[in-house]
Amino acid sequence: MATGFLISKLKKKLFRPAVVCEVQPLSGHFRFVKLFGEGMKGALWSRGQKVQFHLGGMLFRTHTPVIWDAHSGFAAFVFFLHGKGPGSAWAASLKKGDLCQLSTPKTCLDFPAMKGPTIFFGDETSIGAARALGSSAYAEQEHQYIFEVSSSVSFEEVLHYFRLPNTTLIQKTPGNTHLAEAERILLIHAQCCEAPRCVFSGCAQSIRQLRSRLRLHGAPLADMIVKPYWAEGKAGLD
Repeated sequence: MATGFLISKLKKKLFRPAVVCEVQPLSGHFRFVKLFGEGMKGALWSRGQKVQFHLGGMLFRTHTPVIWDAHSGFAAFVFFLHGKGPGSAWAASLKKGDLCQLSTPKTCLDFPAMKGPTIFFGDETSIGAARALGSSAYAEQEHQYIFEVSSSVSFEEVLHYFRLPNTTLIQKTPGNTHLAEAERILLIHAQCCEAPRCVFSGCAQSIRQLRSRLRLHGAPLADMIVKPYWAEGKAGLD
């Protein structure tokens, strides 16, 4: 009883209602979902910021909006349906007319402040953040994107939909042996640009390995910005 009361108070204070107004299946296991809520109007969003969804009970999941229009109260998200937990099941179940509870945007990745070239590494869970970077004020800086993916074919179609250029896809392999290729490409981009930033997102284990290798090679990076979205054996990273 006390837990239910606290959750109710938390929802009223931190979360705002929104209605699903569009659901568009994309290639593979991706869905484009658009939401509208009167309470979302005036909630300013900076590209790269995150929001939390309340899935019910004590379940929360964090996502990066692709669009957040504070004037009209519309927001859009890309969900990757990996089929491995309640967050994926919730996103897969969304249909037009459903009610959602989401927070106002919170600081996560400050893309508008990232002047100059950026190297972005991620996976299927990173497409929203990558699109936010690509549409930021400094998108003309020729950012480079590297994704480790389970299916190159389906991911290429999603990239085409969002018009994300300068992208390299690396097929995942057993034992993460594909990360050697990711390391090679990261080093090439780092050496071709003058002190670029590197944004690491997606799988925590992949991020940890690549960061260690880049440091070992003395990669000429201005900064390493890290935001893991998931980790093997864990659920609901924020």
